[in-house]
Amino acid sequence: MEENIEKTITSWPPAESDLIAVPEEITSETVIPEWPTLNEKALRGFAGDFVSLATCNSEADPTAVLMTFLTRFGVEVGRGKTMAVGDTTHKSILASVVVGSSSKARKGTSAKPVEKLFSFPETLFDVFPWATARSSKGPFSSGEGIIFAIRDKSAKWDAKTQEEVLVDPGVDDKRLFVLDEEFGGVLANTKREGNTLSMIIRQCWDGGTLDPLTKNNKIRATNGVVGWVSHITLTELNAKLAESESFNGFANRILWCLARRQKLVPIPVAMPRQELEALQTRLLDILRAAEGEGSITLSSKAVGAWCARYYADLTKDRPGLAGCTTNRGEAQALRLAMIYCLLDGERVISLDHLESGIAVWEYCRQSANYIFAGRQEDATSQRIIEALNNGPLKRTELHRLFSNNVNKDKIQTALKELIAAKQIAEHKDTGTGGAPSLTYKIIKEPNEKKETDEITQKNTPKDGSKLVNSLDSLSNNKKQVGDNAQVVVNGEFWEVD
Repeated sequence: MEENIEKTITSWPPAESDLIAVPEEITSETVIPEWPTLNEKALRGFAGDFVSLATCNSEADPTAVLMTFLTRFGVEVGRGKTMAVGDTTHKSILASVVVGSSSKARKGTSAKPVEKLFSFPETLFDVFPWATARSSKGPFSSGEGIIFAIRDKSAKWDAKTQEEVLVDPGVDDKRLFVLDEEFGGVLANTKREGNTLSMIIRQCWDGGTLDPLTKNNKIRATNGVVGWVSHITLTELNAKLAESESFNGFANRILWCLARRQKLVPIPVAMPRQELEALQTRLLDILRAAEGEGSITLSSKAVGAWCARYYADLTKDRPGLAGCTTNRGEAQALRLAMIYCLLDGERVISLDHLESGIAVWEYCRQSANYIFAGRQEDATSQRIIEALNNGPLKRTELHRLFSNNVNKDKIQTALKELIAAKQIAEHKDTGTGGAPSLTYKIIKEPNEKKETDEITQKNTPKDGSKLVNSLDSLSNNKKQVGDNAQVVVNGEFWEVD
């Protein structure tokens, strides 16, 4: 099956190193970012075999199929396997939005193979019984609706019998996969006054207890595993963004995946039943191996690569809405690596697993850059940038830009944030005799030193110990070495393979 992969997807050119080369950050001069490409390392193992079969005779975008599968698999595994990073516990919970280049991007087509894969024939259960997670087509309408789908049992006190009476038996299986094909509706619902959807979506990704402070009809859900995939076109997303003030609250929990029709298949052919059942048998074996509670850790080689090659770039501050939507890169990459580890039936994330997770994350980051490049986190900042792109403006001119309808404090806050992000510069002219005259202009070429330059040096990194403190619990089988490229873990030097 692997031989079909390159026929269905474009891969990056091989890097000089075995490790994935991270693309350069988009600058303010970039007009239109390039369409993202997926490194072939994302298509390793079972995931690659399935994507190859699913797209062999289909117009579906392989990356959209992959993202839907990884999200669905993360739900199926449940909350038994966890990964501790400092005081934070990560589970295999993902949220993905497939953004189509147009209405012909075959977004829905990408979901069908995943649905068929997890529709196990009963004959397979004779060997290994398995209760699949609940799957819903949505739509997301409110936070309370999500909680109700995985709610705890509830009881009330009966004063007459002096006993608790069961009111609602609740839901035993707290795994829920939602395929909501209308992300535009999600954005619209987050706008409604009093709607808790944005907050609950964030909490689902965080994996905590869902317990909103409502006065009436109080419900709660503990130990939930909610993963979801939604669809939208670029045109609709751009139109909805201006209307969605709460978008920034949960956008960085989402893996953004651009999709487009990869080829013309006038008469698509379904996945061959025999090959599909062979994959389903393999998948059930994988799920059996992932059952039960347990901790996922990083191998020493994975720790070395993470510290020296990836962490600095993943945690780098990036301006604008693209930066806002990707500022949880390190957490997303680790969750993806964790899923690849589980797909191999392992408990220790190898360098291969980490590289696969990074490959998927890089595609999602590039997608976010393509979708949100040039946009700011709020409408005020966006309008300031658009105006300054035409040339420098004085403070008074910026206020007139908003026809004095925007509070001056809000404009001041937007200016401070843009200056802090090194997107604009402020010039004070004190030669006027009175108060300084302030002028603002775009910074076209920010002089930014790469954080990875310091980390990969042989000398001890300035913040090396701090860099890896949160990873102390992740690594096992550490091996001390000599004078090769090194990182610092617990005050000791470790080799970067």
